Amino acid sequence: MRHTAVPSLVLVALLAIPAAGQPLNPFHVTILDVGMVSQSLRITMETSGSDDREAGRSAVEVSAWLDGVPIQAEVPLIHMPARFSLDLDLAAGAVRIAGVTVGEFAPVQRFDENLIFPVEVTLRRGPFAATARRLVAIPLPTVVISGYANELRRPDQALLAAFRRRGYRDTGPAQTVFWFAYPSLHMTFEEAAHELDAYVRQVVLPATYARKINIVGYSLGGLLAR
Repeated sequence: MRHTAVPSLVLVALLAIPAAGQPLNPFHVTILDVGMVSQSLRITMETSGSDDREAGRSAVEVSAWLDGVPIQAEVPLIHMPARFSLDLDLAAGAVRIAGVTVGEFAPVQRFDENLIFPVEVTLRRGPFAATARRLVAIPLPTVVISGYANELRRPDQALLAAFRRRGYRDTGPAQTVFWFAYPSLHMTFEEAAHELDAYVRQVVLPATYARKINIVGYSLGGLLAR
């Protein structure tokens, strides 16, 4: 038993040692989040093991298939931070990092349906590359319109939680579900309808890059939505 166990351990140890001329990949990348921020698709990523400045030229490649339009961009990096965001400005067709334009692609029109599309990020440094992929879902924005005397109550947290479980976001820069609050006790029906129209045009659409929205209304809110 002793004579067979020792060679097995040696074999395992030998297999764990990389072959000569085949260095281990020194870094990797993770896609932390993807969401619409106004007219830009923001991709937030995290890198590790990428501090070796002598390893060679660095670049990040991004590809996505958004609403039937392929987006591909490669951005050279002087420094590869541990965490950073890259914005794809869909209206301008520009790639931006920290507000600085670093690349371009064909512009994409505002979308009018729920989107599900793949995103791929590849980091390159010298001979090494690290790739991360993610399937992204961006729903059409939804506006919830509550009923009479809604200003006396807080937004329905159970309803918002149900939206979050389905991939919606009710806070933050990539918000996709909006709670429309209006002073129903002090407004006529026509005034409330105009207030809703202004809210959609001035708040919801500019924040989401969508041409259409979904509306969930109940009680007086259901009448306003018509």
